[in-house]
Formats: sequence, C-alpha cells, structure tokens
Amino acid sequence: DKMGPHFPELEAQRSVIKKVIAAEENTFDKTIDRGLQLLNGVFSKASDDSKTISGEDAFTLYDTYGFPIDLTELLARDRGWTVDFVGFESAMEAQRARARAAHKKTTITVKSGEDEAAATSFVGFAHPLPEVETRVVETVDLSENKTALVVEKTPFYAEMGGQVGDAGIAQYMDATAQIIDTQKDSNGRFLHILKEPIKAEPGDAITLKVDTARRIPIERHHSATHILNWALREVLGTHVRQAGSLVTPERLRFDFAHFEPLTSEQIAKIEDLVNWQTLQNGPVHSSEIAIEDKPDDVIAVFGEKYGDRVRVVDIGGFSKELCGGTHVDSAGEIGTIKIISESAIAAGVRRIEAVAGSAAKSWMDTQLAFLATAASTLNCQPEQLPQRIDTLISDKKEAEHKLKATKQKDAAALADTLARQATDFQGIKLVKKAVSIDNPKELRTLGAQILGKLSDGLVILAASADGKVSIAALASQPAIAAGFKAGDIIRELAPAFNGKGGGKPDFAMGGGIDNGTVSDTIERFYPKA
Repeated sequence: DKMGPHFPELEAQRSVIKKVIAAEENTFDKTIDRGLQLLNGVFSKASDDSKTISGEDAFTLYDTYGFPIDLTELLARDRGWTVDFVGFESAMEAQRARARAAHKKTTITVKSGEDEAAATSFVGFAHPLPEVETRVVETVDLSENKTALVVEKTPFYAEMGGQVGDAGIAQYMDATAQIIDTQKDSNGRFLHILKEPIKAEPGDAITLKVDTARRIPIERHHSATHILNWALREVLGTHVRQAGSLVTPERLRFDFAHFEPLTSEQIAKIEDLVNWQTLQNGPVHSSEIAIEDKPDDVIAVFGEKYGDRVRVVDIGGFSKELCGGTHVDSAGEIGTIKIISESAIAAGVRRIEAVAGSAAKSWMDTQLAFLATAASTLNCQPEQLPQRIDTLISDKKEAEHKLKATKQKDAAALADTLARQATDFQGIKLVKKAVSIDNPKELRTLGAQILGKLSDGLVILAASADGKVSIAALASQPAIAAGFKAGDIIRELAPAFNGKGGGKPDFAMGGGIDNGTVSDTIERFYPKA
C-alpha cells in the first residue's frame, strides 16, 4: 500500500506477493514443528547428568532441518540446558570444508597475449553452417596444459548464456585438428580449445568446420528454453524470472523464480503449451537493436549485463527475449519437448529439466521400455499396470500385517519364556540373554514385555546382525533404587564389544562390534550396584 504508487509492479503482483508470504510462513511453521519434535527427542534421550545439547545435535537441527540455532539455545535455556557452541562451530566448519572440496570449478586462463588481442568476429548464426576460411591470430597456452587457437572470424559459438561451446574440426595445411570446446576470454576472443596442439603461426590460413550433428540439438534445446520460459509465465504468472539455464545437446535446464512447487496439472499444462507452439511452426527471427530501444514485451534476464546493442530473438511472435545464442529457424524444428523433472534448488527458485527433439524421443523410448519390462514382469498389459500395482501393494500390506501379528505372538512367547528363566540377583529378578531378532529396535519392545511379566526386575538383552551387536537394558523402580541403573549398565557392558552407549536409569541402549562371543559375554556379565 505504501510503496505501490512508486512501484506499480507491486500492486500488479499483489496476489503473488500474498501467496509468497503465506508459503514462507507455512514452510517456517513446518520447520519449527519438526525441529521441536527432534529437539524433544534430544532432551528425552539424554541421561540425568547431561544438561548439554551436543554441537552435533545442534548442527543437525540447523543444517538438515533448518531449525535456527538461536531458537535451539532459547529452548535449551528455558529447560536449564546449554548448547555446545564450540562443537556446533566445529561441525559447521567441517561442513564448509566438505562443500569446498565438493565444489569444482574449471577456469581457463590465457598465459600470454590477452591484453593485446582484438575480439573474434562470430559468423555462426547462418543455416546451414558453412565452412569458414580464416586466418590464425595466435595459438595460446592455457592453464591445465591445454592449447587454444584464436582466429579472425569463426562459426564456433563460445560458451555464453547457458549455451555450451561448439566442437568441430580445424583444417590446417594437410592436417586436421579436433576442437573439443569453445570458450570466450574477457577481451571477446574465442578460444578454440584443441585436443592436440598444432604448429600454426599468426597469419596462416585455416578452415573451421562446426560439428553440426552436435550444434543442431543444442539449438533445439535453446529455442525450447525460450518457449518454456514463455509457457511458465503464461501458466504461473509474469512474476516468473529466469534465474539460470544450461543448454546442451542432450537436455536443457531452466532455473526460475517461483515461490512454490508446480502441481502435476501445471506441469501438464506447460508441456501442452510448449508442444502446441512447436506444432504451429512459427518462424524464428533475430535482430539487433540499441538497448534503449528494447520494447517492453521483450524479456531480459535479470542481473545480466548488456552492451549498447542487443540481439532480440523472436519465436513465432509470442516469445521475445534478449539473447546472443544460436537457435533453430522455425519452432517446428524443435520437435517434441518433454519435461522430465521439476524441483527446488533454493528458497524461491525452482528448476525444470527437459529434453527436445531426438533426445526427447530417446527418453520416451527408454520410459516405454521400462513400462514394457514392468508389464512383462507382472504378466499384464502396460495399461493394466496401475491396477496390478495397486493389487500388489494391497497384498503386501496384508502380508506385512499377518507377519507383524506373527512376530508379536512369537515375541510374546519369547518374553514369557525368558521371564520364567529369571534368576535372583542381589534381591532383584534378573534376565540377561542374547536373542535373535530382525531389528535392533525390537530389543526395547521385547525387554519391556519381559520386564512387565517380572513386575520388578532387571533385563539385559543383546542381538547380533551384520557384524554389529546391539545391547539394551531395562530396570524397574525397585532395581533402580537398589543401584542398578540401565544407563550405567550399558556404559559398563558396551566396552566388551568395543562400543559405547548410555541412556536413562530405566532404559538405555548401546552398540558395538560382534566379536563372536556375544552370548558368552552376556552370560558372564553381572551388573554392579
């Protein structure tokens, strides 16, 4: 209301702004609810003498679940607890180190001659792409032991605006050199990166030929990106802004500003729109204009730096963008466009990946092959798969229900048997046994059943699986009063398996390595009061 008169776009996007705020509030509410549950779990699992949230737990809440560290500290302080900030910062720094190690960036640096060079003339918009005879300006050494060829003019597109650089060949005298990539330096020189160096001198004649079998699908995906951008704005609203892109022969990737995930209906509508436009086979025109003459209906990429003159790419009159890349001559050349994924990559930024042309056909052929294989495996027709899968899921749930009932029955019988085997130990009924179970988590349930049958007593159980051992201890109030605390028992027993553990006086768990003597170790072990 206050800024609308000065910024009309705010009023125009009022409904979108309200949705963004509501979505952010809802997301944060979910974050808080989930974080509170996890934090309560941290409080409950700690032993009586522990009043500190470990740096690891605090960092997991922050990094994995988005729970603010200051809120963790506030809730801890309300309970009389503290937060291990030293451990938290240590975990944070370890994460930064992992991120730095995972981030790989290739920078091509010219070792000499860059400041004196003139920009390369690009002559690669025409179709069909011609072989271009030109002259060598320089052969330069790059970092990473690579060599690049600089020429006066070239049909090779240098990587810019998300479109990857061209590849092809250079014919020099009687030799043919392979160009594996094309990049651009800060002076506008096109660097034709060679697979193997050639002995060419400045002024030598050379012929360049782009790999059109690679360039054509790149152009299909680039034009498809423009149409996709148009369709996103048609379906989602004009608030959609490009936030990055990648165009390769195999696929396209388009990042855009939007506040919530796309529904399956929205994705289907976007896909219908882009394919309807390719079927219209509208012409693709490009023209160069002064930046100040840019019409309002021509989209510019936010944050992109443009020169005094810019190139407008118009597809069928409906999609108009500033773009320096290469494109098809008509929309029909793109072929089918298929969206293969939609996801979030940052707060308020979504990513769509799609394929076009022959890449789309290959992708759909693969999906159909998967369907055919699944149908054959399930002995049905592809159109019967949904019904067959529903039946299998239903049968699986029923079988799991029966299995769970059987396990519960067996566990109850085992608990009854072990309870009858209880011995007297310093006035307390004691059960200690190595048992065979499918899941270590079942130790607590089994132990509780045994303790329930003993009424007053102490239960110590162990189970082995996959080279590891899990141990659990449960103590009744009389046992605790007699000095037998479950947490102390686990801390005493775990080192026998080169492990550790702990917990509360009434229940504790731990783990270690299965050394082959689990049963004997449990039989010989007697807790200290």
